Amino acid sequence: MTVFLVIIYTGISLCFLSYGCHQCALIYLFARTRRDRTPLTLSEDRSDAERQLRTDDALPHVTVQIPIYNERFTVHRIVHAVSALDYPADRLQIQILDDSTDDTRTIAQQAVEHARQAGTNITLIHRDNRMGYKAGALEAGLASATGEFIAIFDADFVPPKHVIRRIICDDRVFDDPRVGFVQTRWSYLNRNENFITRAQALMMDMHFFIEQPARNRNGLMINFNGSGGMWRRECIRNAGGWQHDTLTEDLDLSYRAEIKGWRGVYIPDIEAPNDLPSDVTAFKRQQRRWSRGSAQCVRKLIPRIIASHLTHVQKLAAVLHVTGYFLHPLMLLTVIVWPPLLLHFDSLVYLIVVQTLLTVIGVGPILGMYIAQRLQGRTTWQFLKDLPGALALGLGISFANSIAVATGLFSGKSGEFERTPKRGGNTTTDSTPAGHISGPHQAETKQSPTMVQSYKLPLHWTILGEIGLAAYSFITLAVLLDRGLRFWALPMISYGCVFTAVVIMQLSILCRSARQMVGNIDTGDLVLASERT
Repeated sequence: MTVFLVIIYTGISLCFLSYGCHQCALIYLFARTRRDRTPLTLSEDRSDAERQLRTDDALPHVTVQIPIYNERFTVHRIVHAVSALDYPADRLQIQILDDSTDDTRTIAQQAVEHARQAGTNITLIHRDNRMGYKAGALEAGLASATGEFIAIFDADFVPPKHVIRRIICDDRVFDDPRVGFVQTRWSYLNRNENFITRAQALMMDMHFFIEQPARNRNGLMINFNGSGGMWRRECIRNAGGWQHDTLTEDLDLSYRAEIKGWRGVYIPDIEAPNDLPSDVTAFKRQQRRWSRGSAQCVRKLIPRIIASHLTHVQKLAAVLHVTGYFLHPLMLLTVIVWPPLLLHFDSLVYLIVVQTLLTVIGVGPILGMYIAQRLQGRTTWQFLKDLPGALALGLGISFANSIAVATGLFSGKSGEFERTPKRGGNTTTDSTPAGHISGPHQAETKQSPTMVQSYKLPLHWTILGEIGLAAYSFITLAVLLDRGLRFWALPMISYGCVFTAVVIMQLSILCRSARQMVGNIDTGDLVLASERT
């Protein structure tokens, strides 16, 4: 038993060490190439005439695809934003790819008709089934797309009006025929809504400010993030098209394209504003989908990566990238294995070495998050205020994500693409005020309590595992304290508090929703009684 526990915990520590070194390497690569602001060096075979700024008549045709599914609160906003894009109207096609099953379809039709009357080349493509989910909708849209390049924005995004012209005309990234896709940097409309959105932004900023630039500037594979970017249509087709055997079709296609020899380009200077999940239940749903999809890509892509033409360094970086969500099972195993290890193994030297190693490893991600905040002009105090929430969220969803990773690895089914509900915040971008609706149908997207209630998510069964982990942490804490292991028992306090907090937040959302539902019913009864009187 003791030998088994030591082997397991040593293996966990070595895996953490691998990911920690990878994170530190990305920070180093970012620092080394930080001053390089050129999105891409144009290929040497481009003539001076081809490098000159294009006139509007010479610009390529672009199709903008907006996949939506039951997004009544954001569909008007995204239609208004893409209708205002600064690009020649005769070379811009907009597709609203709607799989909705609620009144979003009607709202979208009204918004599209209003935009069409204003002169926008926009169409609504509605599917009666969700075959292939988002990947299926994008693939279906390509059948009638006229663009040489395909820009993609999810329903909760508000693309700046200059985004296409910046990519095509200013940065000229697609002048290099090897470039298959471009990804811009996400920013967050509701970053300061609550501590959950601030914690998410802290974690996501590390990816968009540190990891993506570091990979892109140093010849490593990058991933398309699903929204806020543009594809060369030829690249999509050459790489095998949008496939729906994973829930992360973006990661899947971008890696298949790069294995084929295409290049991805990341442009940090162009923002793609969007909404973050505003409560822990929605955040868990989003992360479960990303975790399961990433694990499916591990099964699908890693054999191709290993067999590809990439260098050994590129392959190693790609494997560590694709398996990033494996950190959650590692965190979960740490919580479970640590107490019995303390009870059965009394080597003080081993415990000190392992704990010191894990502490040092944790410096990498924290440093990355800190650098990303400083690059935005945020203060150290703002970072320290949000850091506990980010660390707690990462640990608190480890059980749900671990289940999702295991399902993605061992289940032959792709699973359902569960949407993350977004409400659209009262925020502002350079494109349009968020939540503002232009045109005669503004009132139809008013967020009434009943409509908001219909988008509330039910509790997921993984809350039972989080309750069990909270109980396990406090019970083992009591046992360890009884054995006199006070110092080594300290991590169990934080584990227990984190899982308890995650459970309480989910239950509080459920209780608040129940109270709102009762209030809505009572209000409806009063209205009906008044009408009868």
